[in-house]
Amino acid sequence: MIKLRIIYESEKISRKRIACGLVVVNSQTGQILIGKRSDDVDNPGTWAFPGGKRSSGESYKKTATREFREETNFSGPFLNFRHLFTQETDDIHYRLYIAKISGKGDTSFQNFDKREFSRLVWTELEQILKSSNLHPKLKEILDNEQVVAKIENYIDKHGKHK
Repeated sequence: MIKLRIIYESEKISRKRIACGLVVVNSQTGQILIGKRSDDVDNPGTWAFPGGKRSSGESYKKTATREFREETNFSGPFLNFRHLFTQETDDIHYRLYIAKISGKGDTSFQNFDKREFSRLVWTELEQILKSSNLHPKLKEILDNEQVVAKIENYIDKHGKHK
């Protein structure tokens, strides 16, 4: 007798490593925060958005915001939080989100986690797209024209004093 087992989508995902990232837009300038990865992490010296692994029982959105806060020491609110992209591979389920911060007050991010990043900078999307030193996964994501268009549309709608 052959036994068939139905594997539900949530069960498939639970076997994979789950990670989330967050693209943050400064509503005053329309710029995006990106970090240069430290020597203590994989792909050191490459540029990436803050993010990391999901903790057990944590929602995707919670993972993205927690990782951003841990890596940047940001304590303010996120506005207009949106899902941007999902990538599935054999071993990872990755979700990228986008949100804006008001841009008022201190947005210099000088007191960030130096174990993750050696630098954090605000820059234009066009500069990120031109960079030859992106984290390989980020490069792969930004090679997707639909993702870039979603980021551009988000900045047009929510960035630059909107």
